[in-house]
Amino acid sequence: METLDQAPAILPYFSVVTKRTDSYWTSLTQTPEEARNENLKVWASTIQGVVKIADVKIRERQKVAGVITNIRIDPREGSGSIEATFVDGTGQMLAKWLGRQALQGITLGMGLIIEGTIGAGTTDEPIVLNPEYVLVPGPEHGVAAH
Repeated sequence: METLDQAPAILPYFSVVTKRTDSYWTSLTQTPEEARNENLKVWASTIQGVVKIADVKIRERQKVAGVITNIRIDPREGSGSIEATFVDGTGQMLAKWLGRQALQGITLGMGLIIEGTIGAGTTDEPIVLNPEYVLVPGPEHGVAAH
């Protein structure tokens, strides 16, 4: 049987246990979209030198990472383009490569690190034209260490 003298020895560990329990219950009550956004935020934070999409500054050269959620190919003769919408858990952004009808490796769910000058699209969504890019595994495929 514990005495009152032994009870204070447990108190320093109580906050650690309650934090873990709170985290567990929070993860169980999240919607799939909220859980995915959290995973994306954690994944993007592992990539050095990137800016969150929510924090990008228009007309500045920046490096952003996310996962491709939509691809659009416009195969016009001589002036086609490829657009990739990607998300990082804080927002979404559009990367557009002009004059291209194909782009090797760009697939849904793929991790994408882009670098270029950020602009504003017609819907105020950040857009970057002809960015430099690197494909990396997305959060479903492991941690990117780029």
